[in-house]
Amino acid sequence: MTDCSQGNLSFGHSERIRYVNRRRFTRVQTDKLAKIALFPVFSQVTESKQMELSFVPAVITEIAGPCLRVRTGLSVQIRQRVLLVFDLEEGRLVQDVGEVRDIRNTETGDAIIIELIGLHAKAIGELVRVANQIAHEEATGSAAEPLAQEQMEVVS
Repeated sequence: MTDCSQGNLSFGHSERIRYVNRRRFTRVQTDKLAKIALFPVFSQVTESKQMELSFVPAVITEIAGPCLRVRTGLSVQIRQRVLLVFDLEEGRLVQDVGEVRDIRNTETGDAIIIELIGLHAKAIGELVRVANQIAHEEATGSAAEPLAQEQMEVVS
């Protein structure tokens, strides 16, 4: 900024333009327990091998709309599909198919970035609402009121 007078702002030209924030959704830290299983699109099923999902424990460490950062012992590859089940809030269960978007090596181990791909707009809105609620609680240090019984439902 070069000048600020009479209600006008003047900016100098810059050769370097950078994006400050390209995120579509707010990203918040969380610590939600979950279950995750590989969810193959096609599978060879024989009499000796029945198709069963094998869930393993996981922890969701970040929520950003339909994208989640997950820590788990499950071995996955990018673009692989998984089934993820977790409590969004007390009494509200999310269960959806997700696609592995990235695998990141961090100080505390591998983190899997999963995008939930089967959610409709209302369910994505609920994830955004909960993420915003978590961000508000972190900023103010206060906990939100628990849900009324009639508000509890399965989100999928």
